Amino acid sequence: MRGLPDRLKGRRVEAPPELRLATGDADLPGWLSLGEIPGREIAFGSVGKFWKAEIEWRDVERDEFAGCDEPGWGKISCHFLVRPDGGHRSVLTYECRTATTDLEARRRMARYWWAIRPFVGHVLRATLRTINDRATGTAPGTAVGS
Repeated sequence: MRGLPDRLKGRRVEAPPELRLATGDADLPGWLSLGEIPGREIAFGSVGKFWKAEIEWRDVERDEFAGCDEPGWGKISCHFLVRPDGGHRSVLTYECRTATTDLEARRRMARYWWAIRPFVGHVLRATLRTINDRATGTAPGTAVGS
Protein backbone atom coordinates (compact mmCIF):
# COMPACT_ATOMS: atom_id res chain seq x y z
CA MET A 1 0.00 0.00 0.00
CA ARG A 2 2.77 2.44 0.95
CA GLY A 3 4.60 1.67 -2.29
CA LEU A 4 1.57 2.23 -4.53
CA PRO A 5 2.38 5.86 -5.48
CA ASP A 6 5.90 4.88 -6.60
CA ARG A 7 4.58 1.85 -8.47
CA LEU A 8 2.08 4.02 -10.34
CA LYS A 9 4.97 6.31 -11.34
CA GLY A 10 6.97 3.30 -12.58
CA ARG A 11 9.55 3.56 -9.80
CA ARG A 12 11.16 0.55 -8.16
CA VAL A 13 9.75 -0.25 -4.73
CA GLU A 14 11.93 -1.95 -2.13
CA ALA A 15 10.41 -4.90 -0.31
CA PRO A 16 9.59 -3.99 3.29
CA PRO A 17 11.88 -5.51 5.91
CA GLU A 18 10.64 -8.47 7.94
CA LEU A 19 9.79 -8.11 11.60
CA ARG A 20 11.62 -10.95 13.36
CA LEU A 21 10.92 -11.75 16.97
CA ALA A 22 12.91 -14.96 17.33
CA THR A 23 15.65 -13.33 19.40
CA GLY A 24 13.20 -11.91 21.93
CA ASP A 25 13.69 -8.41 20.56
CA ALA A 26 12.03 -6.80 17.58
CA ASP A 27 14.65 -6.53 14.85
CA LEU A 28 13.04 -3.70 12.90
CA PRO A 29 13.53 0.05 13.38
CA GLY A 30 10.75 1.59 15.45
CA TRP A 31 9.60 -1.69 17.01
CA LEU A 32 10.46 -3.08 20.43
CA SER A 33 9.77 -6.17 22.46
CA LEU A 34 7.27 -5.50 25.26
CA GLY A 35 7.53 -8.87 26.95
CA GLU A 36 7.68 -12.60 26.43
CA ILE A 37 6.91 -15.93 28.02
CA PRO A 38 9.14 -18.18 25.90
CA GLY A 39 7.24 -20.70 23.83
CA ARG A 40 3.87 -19.28 24.91
CA GLU A 41 3.42 -15.57 24.25
CA ILE A 42 5.15 -12.45 23.03
CA ALA A 43 4.16 -8.80 22.84
CA PHE A 44 5.77 -6.07 20.75
CA GLY A 45 4.92 -2.50 19.83
CA SER A 46 5.94 0.80 18.32
CA VAL A 47 5.34 4.52 18.57
CA GLY A 48 5.05 6.44 15.35
CA LYS A 49 3.16 8.70 13.01
CA PHE A 50 1.78 5.81 10.99
CA TRP A 51 -0.43 8.04 8.87
CA LYS A 52 2.57 9.62 7.11
CA ALA A 53 3.74 8.25 3.75
CA GLU A 54 7.14 7.65 5.37
CA ILE A 55 6.38 6.60 8.93
CA GLU A 56 8.10 8.79 11.50
CA TRP A 57 9.21 6.51 14.35
CA ARG A 58 9.77 7.58 17.94
CA ASP A 59 12.16 5.28 19.71
CA VAL A 60 11.12 4.56 23.28
CA GLU A 61 12.38 2.13 25.87
CA ARG A 62 10.16 -0.75 26.96
CA ASP A 63 9.50 0.91 30.34
CA GLU A 64 8.39 4.14 28.60
CA PHE A 65 6.00 2.56 26.08
CA ALA A 66 2.77 2.40 28.11
CA GLY A 67 3.16 5.91 29.53
CA CYS A 68 4.31 7.55 26.30
CA ASP A 69 1.88 10.46 25.93
CA GLU A 70 3.77 13.14 23.99
CA PRO A 71 1.18 14.83 21.73
CA GLY A 72 1.10 13.92 18.04
CA TRP A 73 1.93 10.22 18.18
CA GLY A 74 0.22 6.89 17.72
CA LYS A 75 1.06 3.61 19.43
CA ILE A 76 0.50 0.09 18.24
CA SER A 77 0.92 -3.03 20.32
CA CYS A 78 0.67 -6.60 19.08
CA HIS A 79 0.46 -9.87 20.94
CA PHE A 80 0.80 -13.53 19.98
CA LEU A 81 -0.48 -16.19 22.36
CA VAL A 82 -0.13 -19.94 21.81
CA ARG A 83 -2.43 -22.31 23.72
CA PRO A 84 -2.26 -26.11 23.62
CA ASP A 85 -5.28 -27.73 21.93
CA GLY A 86 -5.03 -31.47 22.35
CA GLY A 87 -2.07 -33.77 21.78
CA HIS A 88 -0.32 -32.26 18.76
CA ARG A 89 -2.25 -29.08 18.13
CA SER A 90 -2.22 -25.52 19.35
CA VAL A 91 -4.24 -22.36 18.84
CA LEU A 92 -2.48 -19.11 17.97
CA THR A 93 -4.14 -15.81 18.81
CA TYR A 94 -2.86 -12.59 17.24
CA GLU A 95 -4.11 -9.28 18.59
CA CYS A 96 -3.20 -5.71 17.63
CA ARG A 97 -4.35 -2.54 19.34
CA THR A 98 -3.75 1.12 18.62
CA ALA A 99 -3.89 4.26 20.73
CA THR A 100 -3.07 7.90 20.14
CA THR A 101 -1.64 10.55 22.42
CA ASP A 102 -4.00 13.44 21.60
CA LEU A 103 -7.11 14.39 19.64
CA GLU A 104 -5.26 15.54 16.49
CA ALA A 105 -3.27 12.29 16.32
CA ARG A 106 -6.55 10.42 16.83
CA ARG A 107 -8.11 12.25 13.86
CA ARG A 108 -5.11 11.48 11.65
CA MET A 109 -5.04 7.85 12.75
CA ALA A 110 -8.79 7.54 12.06
CA ARG A 111 -8.35 8.84 8.48
CA TYR A 112 -5.38 6.52 7.97
CA TRP A 113 -7.28 3.55 9.38
CA TRP A 114 -10.23 4.26 7.09
CA ALA A 115 -7.88 4.10 4.09
CA ILE A 116 -6.03 0.91 5.12
CA ARG A 117 -8.81 -1.09 6.78
CA PRO A 118 -9.71 -3.10 3.66
CA PHE A 119 -6.14 -4.45 3.64
CA VAL A 120 -5.63 -5.09 7.36
CA GLY A 121 -7.64 -8.32 7.46
CA HIS A 122 -5.65 -9.63 4.51
CA VAL A 123 -2.33 -8.80 6.20
CA LEU A 124 -3.38 -10.42 9.50
CA ARG A 125 -4.62 -13.59 7.76
CA ALA A 126 -1.43 -13.78 5.67
CA THR A 127 0.67 -13.42 8.83
CA LEU A 128 -1.18 -16.24 10.56
CA ARG A 129 -0.99 -18.40 7.42
CA THR A 130 2.78 -17.85 7.21
CA ILE A 131 3.22 -18.77 10.87
CA ASN A 132 1.12 -21.91 10.35
CA ASP A 133 3.04 -22.91 7.22
CA ARG A 134 6.40 -22.48 8.95
CA ALA A 135 5.24 -24.29 12.09
CA THR A 136 3.92 -27.26 10.12
CA GLY A 137 6.79 -27.35 7.63
CA THR A 138 4.58 -26.54 4.64
CA ALA A 139 6.35 -23.29 3.76
CA PRO A 140 9.08 -23.61 1.11
CA GLY A 141 12.42 -24.38 2.72
CA THR A 142 11.04 -25.04 6.20
CA ALA A 143 10.72 -28.12 8.32
CA VAL A 144 8.91 -28.77 11.56
CA GLY A 145 11.17 -27.82 14.43
CA SER A 146 13.39 -25.48 12.40
